[in-house]
Amino acid sequence: MQTQEPGTQPLSTEQSVREQLIQETEEISDELLREVLDFLLFIKTRQVTRTEKLIASKAPFSSAKYVLDNLSDIGTWEGDDFEECLQMVKDTRSQVDFFKHEPF
Repeated sequence: MQTQEPGTQPLSTEQSVREQLIQETEEISDELLREVLDFLLFIKTRQVTRTEKLIASKAPFSSAKYVLDNLSDIGTWEGDDFEECLQMVKDTRSQVDFFKHEPF
C-alpha cells in the first residue's frame, strides 16, 4: 500500500473530493477505515457543536426588558395569516387570575 503525506497529493480536478475519498477508502484496510470513520464522526460532531454555540451566542436575550428596549426593531406582521394566528392565540390561551396563587 502506497502512503502519502497529508496535503502532498494534489486534488484531482477531474474527480470530486467525495469521489477521491471513496476511491482512497477502497484501498485501505478495515482497521484503518474504522479510524477514518471515527475521525469523520468526530469532525461532524465538532461542527454541530460549533454551529450550536454560534446560534446560541446570536440568540437574543429573552426578557420583558429586552422586548421593550427593542420594540422598534421588531417590525410589523408579514404574511396573510394574521387573523388565523390571532384566533388561534385567543382559542388556546388560558385564563389567569393574578390575585390568586396558581403555580404553572
